Amino acid sequence: MSYKKHYLAAYDISHTKRLRAFLKLLRDYSGSGQKSVFECSLSRAEKDELTQRAEQLMDKQEDSFVLFLLNRQLPVITLGKASTAMTSDSTFISFL
Repeated sequence: MSYKKHYLAAYDISHTKRLRAFLKLLRDYSGSGQKSVFECSLSRAEKDELTQRAEQLMDKQEDSFVLFLLNRQLPVITLGKASTAMTSDSTFISFL
């Protein structure tokens, strides 16, 4: 069994065609997301594959992609309209 770490992935893509491709890419790897920010629980191989695929899709002169490693031991705080957040035991809790 491969150990998974929790990440927050975000992108800012300037071209509509690449934007749609990034949205599809992140949905393939995420548990939930809002707009251009997604929560992803990834093994090392999945993280490497995601970053490689993202690099192939983007225009490095116009677009950006960032992947933040999250500390799953700390509480998640959300305000306003929100989707779900993944807890450390991989269950989902909603914050509204």
